[in-house]
Amino acid sequence: MRAVCQKFISRSWVTDVLLVSLASVFIGLIGQLAIRLPFSPVPIYLQNNAICLAGFLLGRKRGVACAVLFIAQGAMGLPVFANGGSGIAYLMGPTGGYIFGFILSAYIAGYLSERRGSALSVFNALNLSIIAHYVTGCLHLSTFVGFPQSFWLGVAPFVLGDLLVNLAISKIGHHARSLLLR
Repeated sequence: MRAVCQKFISRSWVTDVLLVSLASVFIGLIGQLAIRLPFSPVPIYLQNNAICLAGFLLGRKRGVACAVLFIAQGAMGLPVFANGGSGIAYLMGPTGGYIFGFILSAYIAGYLSERRGSALSVFNALNLSIIAHYVTGCLHLSTFVGFPQSFWLGVAPFVLGDLLVNLAISKIGHHARSLLLR
């Protein structure tokens, strides 16, 4: 029994909980910087990039835990989604697929980060994560507006911006990941 208690109180476990919690709070704060587009139900926001970065920095297990915690916070009513959105109804709305896609995005970024590599591989990991995010979001959005329209409203306007943001954060992510591994 003592060994079990020591495991739960270990510094590693506490560090994991702290990192996951801080990352989910950061992602919630980033979402408040969303910009609504008049032609799309999907806003411009950096939460998708932040969740990919969190997955990349924390690894696949902690990245997924961060995404699940973030979604749970929003489901419970905390205003963490874009522009202060929250609740189950928000998750079932047009952007819900993008939010649930955070789990897959964090996993992919975390998995690829565990393979370690250059800043270019960070960029590729972030882009693959964003593609997973687009696929889950677009599929869910298509139940509201149809498939071709979901691509033009929920993916096409954001690709260039996400590529530019991923390019910028790939440099940061590469250096930050090496600091976290020390």
